[in-house]
Amino acid sequence: MDLAIVLYTISDDNLREEFSQELENQGFEKHPDQSTYTYPMNKVGEIFLPEKFSNWLKNWSKGKDWTDSDFISIYYLSYIKEGSNFTTIRNKTFTLHS
Repeated sequence: MDLAIVLYTISDDNLREEFSQELENQGFEKHPDQSTYTYPMNKVGEIFLPEKFSNWLKNWSKGKDWTDSDFISIYYLSYIKEGSNFTTIRNKTFTLHS
């Protein structure tokens, strides 16, 4: 089971390669589908921290050459409320203007 899935479109080949490498450095694994990475759940009850990912992405992307069609979307499991056993799938999408 995966905690998160990243889907992305990055036009520039070098930027796309750099992003892929950085995702792997963060613990994401390449998925067979093109432009898809997954973040594995290593133990039951583990949670994904979208704020940590958002902060990392904002810092990493500073000064990079994004185009209007480039985007990064992350889908992740999140507890419906703290202490709950129920989860939901949420997502965030990052673009040049977000």
